[in-house]
Amino acid sequence: SAEYPAEEWELTDKVRTEHVPQAFSHWTMEGDGIDWAYMDEGTGEERAAKLLVCDIQGCYVGERYEFQLNDPVIHSQAGERCMFGLTDHGTSGIMLFMKSHICNPLCRQLGLLNNSLFEEEKTAALFRSSRKTSDLTVQKVNHLRERQLQRAIRTRELQQARKHGVQERNHDGKLRHVGPNGVVYATDESGKIGITAFRREPEEASQ
Repeated sequence: SAEYPAEEWELTDKVRTEHVPQAFSHWTMEGDGIDWAYMDEGTGEERAAKLLVCDIQGCYVGERYEFQLNDPVIHSQAGERCMFGLTDHGTSGIMLFMKSHICNPLCRQLGLLNNSLFEEEKTAALFRSSRKTSDLTVQKVNHLRERQLQRAIRTRELQQARKHGVQERNHDGKLRHVGPNGVVYATDESGKIGITAFRREPEEASQ
């Protein structure tokens, strides 16, 4: 991390409502006074932990000057895998956010250090994650519809795989979205047309 250049501060001083969710997520990781800790069961010692609250949805209520936010995902480094559910991707989830996060004027006003981990190519993943799960359209070929019926896979599970899952690209260019619940959703190269879906066996998912 690094401090902000003075000229950058002067040019980007105005805070807008859309800056709040991203700055809030950054603050949960590095904000002044944020001091997460957990007890190491092996040694009985207290250890520093990291938590990142992200993927929040909601709106700004102007007449009340408040944000109504919901549907958070928490990624944690706190000594326990999936402490906050299946969407808790731990270190990899934290790093994905930080590599996608561009600091904004509110980050600066909160005194957060400039995010030096940002990688431009990760912003597409952040955009996908920031959308509501129900907004992710699943265009289906007949084969996918048949496999959904045979394997009792709901459309909501496919949407969750696209939003929260790990994306893998096959040798032929097609994509596989591996959801936190073990559902694998295969799409074309664009990720917009669903081809098939199946559930990973527990031993395969753990590899």
